[in-house]
Amino acid sequence: MRILLHLYYETASSKQMSDVAKSFEFCEALDISKANEVKLADVYFVEIQTIEKALVLHIRKLLSNKTDSLIYFFIDDSHNLMLFQLASLLNVKNIFTSKHETSKLISNIKADILLKKTTAQNKEFASVFSNNISFMTFNQSSLTFASQKLLDDFSCKDLYMLELNLCSKIDLKSFLESNITKEETIIFEKISKKYNIKSIGSKHSSDRYIFVQEILQNKQTKQTSIDFIKNRIYFIEVLKEKLLEKNISKNICSIITISIENMDSLRQFWSEYEIEMAIGDLLLQVELEIDAHTLLAQYDNKLYIALFEDLDFEATKQKAHSIQKHIISYTSKEDIKPIIGLHAFDINDFELNDALKIISDIAKEDISNKDRETQKIYRVINIDNELNDEKAIDLLLQATFTNKTPIKLLNIYKGLCINTFSTIVKKTQEEIYVSFEQLQGTVMNFEKGTVIQSPNFTKDIEADVKLIDLKKRVALLKNFRFVNGSANARKYSRVTPSQRTPISIVNNKGTLSGEILDISMNSVAIKTRFYKRIEELYSTDVELKFTLPIRSSEDGYMKLELIARVTFTKCGEDYCKMVVDLEETQAHESILMEYVYDRQKEIIVELKKQTIIRN
Repeated sequence: MRILLHLYYETASSKQMSDVAKSFEFCEALDISKANEVKLADVYFVEIQTIEKALVLHIRKLLSNKTDSLIYFFIDDSHNLMLFQLASLLNVKNIFTSKHETSKLISNIKADILLKKTTAQNKEFASVFSNNISFMTFNQSSLTFASQKLLDDFSCKDLYMLELNLCSKIDLKSFLESNITKEETIIFEKISKKYNIKSIGSKHSSDRYIFVQEILQNKQTKQTSIDFIKNRIYFIEVLKEKLLEKNISKNICSIITISIENMDSLRQFWSEYEIEMAIGDLLLQVELEIDAHTLLAQYDNKLYIALFEDLDFEATKQKAHSIQKHIISYTSKEDIKPIIGLHAFDINDFELNDALKIISDIAKEDISNKDRETQKIYRVINIDNELNDEKAIDLLLQATFTNKTPIKLLNIYKGLCINTFSTIVKKTQEEIYVSFEQLQGTVMNFEKGTVIQSPNFTKDIEADVKLIDLKKRVALLKNFRFVNGSANARKYSRVTPSQRTPISIVNNKGTLSGEILDISMNSVAIKTRFYKRIEELYSTDVELKFTLPIRSSEDGYMKLELIARVTFTKCGEDYCKMVVDLEETQAHESILMEYVYDRQKEIIVELKKQTIIRN
């Protein structure tokens, strides 16, 4: 049954509003003159006789957190800007005056309610369909829908066959009466199987969903997909129910988050399909460590969550350690090795939004040690924090060498990213020998260093070049350290100019001169003279004036005047550095694209010449 509220101030005098209320099965009236809050309803009819500031503020206070509901204003023929501002703020569906024909507006309101109900149901159905799971829908006692997977599971072509093959063989009445979960044994095609059957009533209608999942007798049986993984919406709905239940019962629940920490690195070496299959197989291993009734859901593209019932915090931590141990044992034998980070989280003292905020922080790796201590969050110790950097790097390099895992070497030369495949051909106690491609070797020889990337690493590793043999294409690397962040996290390719390129930075405080360090299609890094007030320019808009050599121009160069925003400033003893982001809608984008492209070709030609000379 939908909840409709008629809100009025001191006196309800509108006959139109009275007729509207009578047209619905039930509409509760409430005098808001002394009310500090109103209950949540599907529809609010707000009768406003006089538009006064105090009344407008009071209505705003009562309904500001109810904007997902349908809200209608019923007023006299007068209105003002204050009313329209309130209507916009509350997302009011419509404003009715006495001039509106009552029968028509009732018809419109019913159509709005039906549309909202249908939209909510479609979203609810979409969240179910996306999991490709076995379920059926009942309205009262009538079977109205069954998923294709459920029909296939019981060899049915239509609902009538499903009633014979399934519904007649279970205690259907109990599932239709309440939200319950229980096991049922069903004999189908002379084979007896156990099923976990769960009944859930829709929050948007009188419909009831009944989910039917086979309980595998041998959990080691290989599954062809990960249909048991629920989605984010499903997880949030279940979590919301569990948190509400704990207020009226002694039930406890907890979660373990499972994060794929090296997802970005995996994507550099493997296809999306290969990664998806590897993670699917890994999650099947996780399922072996959890109870058949435990909910396992995907929260985002690299975070999965297991929701446990009747498991206290200490037991949840032990379970997390057990899962990690099993995963490490499994991935050690696999070619694709997702690196897993696990957190145990006791959610019993949290409201839904607070719990989801913490889960989001875990996903973004934004949980501090203080948060872990005060909020019952426990991270399973792994190689990142159990060992110091030197020992952790040594273990990672040893595992990469032993397993013959491919790596990449990364160097930034004059703004150009050189990133090629390599292998570790030998490892000593403190050094490694790596192979390299010609261009990479030339840059490594110039810079006397490189960055090592691997799908096995949670962070890139920087190293110095001790010796390099350009003919044999082997380099000896030493002095390893983790790189904070991604070494090549750049949206657009940057290049350094071939010659000194002066630039002027103009704002309302004057002009600052400098030279371009590097440039891309969307940003410019600039070196300026020392300017002690340079921090005042941060996050301000400036105008850039400079000249670039452009091959397609008649004069061979072009003068540019571009609008930009300062995003970084830092000063040393003698000079300052500034980075600015260019306004994306500017017409000079094609000019910058041409310059960057031509400059990249020049740098590559330069590198190739150096490579030929040195070989």
